[in-house]
Amino acid sequence: MQEFRAHQALYRSFYSESLFRDVANNWNGHGFRYLLLLTAVGWLLMMFHFQSLLSQALEGVPELFERIPPLRVENGMLSTPADVPFVLREPSSGAPLLVIDPQRQYESEGVSPQLLLTETTAEFGSNWPGSKRNYRLSEFGDFELTSDLLLELYESFRRWFIVLTYPIVVLFDYFVRVIQVLIYALIGGLFVQYQRVNLQFDAVCRLAAISMTPSFGLTIVHTLLGSPIPFWSLIAFAVAMWYLYYGIKLNQPAAEN
Repeated sequence: MQEFRAHQALYRSFYSESLFRDVANNWNGHGFRYLLLLTAVGWLLMMFHFQSLLSQALEGVPELFERIPPLRVENGMLSTPADVPFVLREPSSGAPLLVIDPQRQYESEGVSPQLLLTETTAEFGSNWPGSKRNYRLSEFGDFELTSDLLLELYESFRRWFIVLTYPIVVLFDYFVRVIQVLIYALIGGLFVQYQRVNLQFDAVCRLAAISMTPSFGLTIVHTLLGSPIPFWSLIAFAVAMWYLYYGIKLNQPAAEN
């Protein structure tokens, strides 16, 4: 009879010998449902961190949007009530971000603006060779753009980006971890032969999924602290392999254990 539930394995996998025995002998399947739980919980914690980083990165955006004058495109022609050429600069460096210049009166400063709006074109510039893109405004249809609309779009992006990204990231990472579990289980098969343990492939897969938990947990802590550790991927792999080896060893017959 199964002794531990999946949610208990999230923390017991760090220290519980009885969990590894229970997973090998009493759990069903290949551990993929538990792996989905692990991935979902892990990324939920990291998304709170990324939400904070995103807010810091976008901190000055509302102020920039408030300075953009109203723009109107009709029949492919740009018009604005602002004095032109209008230049919006990056606050810290002073580099031009947006230039509104219907009559092309703006004199280049040696640094291309990220966006140059002329009477009929939108030119996305860059200092990298071959990376400029030009579009005719008629391709975008008729529209009006105001700072209020930009701020509304910004708030929607800031509020919903993490929410909408979360399930995509979880599913992608889940499929990657399924492949990892299968590879780890193949390695675990070598541990099974070496230790002469009677475990089927599905049981080794379950142990591999549980063994990934401490490694994933340490990776989350490493990410939240933001302090780089050399060869972290190798360290995480070694931690998972140690838990897998030890978990298999715990399932040896009592006389050998």
